[in-house]
Amino acid sequence: MRYPHAHGAATTLYTELIDEENRVSKIFGAKPDYRAYETGKEGHKQQFLAEPIRITSKDTLRATCVYNTMDRARTTLLGSI
Repeated sequence: MRYPHAHGAATTLYTELIDEENRVSKIFGAKPDYRAYETGKEGHKQQFLAEPIRITSKDTLRATCVYNTMDRARTTLLGSI
């Protein structure tokens, strides 16, 4: 069984660390061309951060997936592949 995920429509993926106390955010782990990554053109390897990131209990992590389904003939429903 296939579970719904963004891989079929994702174009960009990034993770953001939000310092709620100082109201600052830092983007890391960005995949600006997710389709190239997903198809293996970028190596499709697990990637680790070059430098460690300090995360506290007051911080928020937010993962954002940007997708594009304009080339589809059918309606894309929430959670669809």
